[in-house]
Amino acid sequence: MGSIFQRAEAMAAAVSAISSGASFLISAVDLAAYILFGIACLQLANKLGVPYGWRGFIPFADRWLLGRLADAGKPRGNAHWQLLALYIGKVLFGSLHSSLSGASRVAALAETFLHVQVSPAVESVLSIDIVFRLLAYACGIGYTVILCMAYYRLAKNFGGESYAGYLALLLLGAFVQPVISSLALLLLSRKEPAVTVTE
Repeated sequence: MGSIFQRAEAMAAAVSAISSGASFLISAVDLAAYILFGIACLQLANKLGVPYGWRGFIPFADRWLLGRLADAGKPRGNAHWQLLALYIGKVLFGSLHSSLSGASRVAALAETFLHVQVSPAVESVLSIDIVFRLLAYACGIGYTVILCMAYYRLAKNFGGESYAGYLALLLLGAFVQPVISSLALLLLSRKEPAVTVTE
């Protein structure tokens, strides 16, 4: 009997080690994407004449800067505000949905195992969860559309004749792994833009 428990403990330790290693690897890749994105935005901002390129290193402000970079050559472009607003909405409504979803699970567990009746007022508040979920999805879809448009504009402005390849990398990064987009932006930042910012 002791050997079964020892094997189970050894398996649990192995799973824990693999999980810790995977978490470290994911964190390292995310940190690399963050740093590369900030450097790329700073270099792109310098080439386009956009002030405050350092905002590429600040969460939320980096979305505004990306939209501002995409608006180069467009006198009344507003992609920067659209990206920022939709990103904030996606994060805010997603957080509210997660909180209420967790609270509703706790309420369901309390009813099931503790035989505690949840008041109708609490149930009505928890039912708002679907509204926040839908708002988070809507903001996420809108954000992704504006982000793809911004990537298209940047690839077209900096990529020249080979903009389709850069756009493919940017979109691959947007949907698969952000470090790919960061690397594509870094490659684009080494090229000269076709147009610069017009105030």
